[in-house]
Amino acid sequence: MSLLPSILLLVAPVTPAGAEPSLSLETDPATFLFDGYSLHFRFSLPESAPNWVFGAGIYAMDLPDPLRKMVITNADRDLDITLKHGYGLFSEYYLRSDYQGWFIGGQLGITQFELHNPSKGPDANYTTLLIMPRIGYRWVPFQNGFYLLPWAGIGYAPLLSGGTAVGERSYHRSGILPFATLHLGYQF
Repeated sequence: MSLLPSILLLVAPVTPAGAEPSLSLETDPATFLFDGYSLHFRFSLPESAPNWVFGAGIYAMDLPDPLRKMVITNADRDLDITLKHGYGLFSEYYLRSDYQGWFIGGQLGITQFELHNPSKGPDANYTTLLIMPRIGYRWVPFQNGFYLLPWAGIGYAPLLSGGTAVGERSYHRSGILPFATLHLGYQF
């Protein structure tokens, strides 16, 4: 069974007759630049939850220099930090009923990181919870379904499991993660 019919079957029971839910797929192109991936789907239920969008996503990437010190505060030059897997659920409230313009929202997720420093010893792996309020803007430049979605948030990331010691070297994990990006999307 393909993804779209499955999602529509899940939302159909809570959608009043005559309401047409919408589905969007989007990605964060920056993740591909850093040897990763990103795929998010979103849906709206205009009649039963006006102005709200709900979704889920998966993502991964090698962290670039600007993000490394935000995740591991004492990261040295040789430390590679990989966000191996991220899984998130989110909701957003749009100020306009056409789901364009400004929104506020939140994300709840699980992130799995790997720390690799060949000169220090075996890799370290740890998993965090991610709780992130965020704000963004959905811009629809054309009426063909394509949209741009820049957003920014500050996440709280308590440790769930694992550790940050690579060999005898201890790294300090930050529990606060600022993040901003640009998603590219298409609404069906």
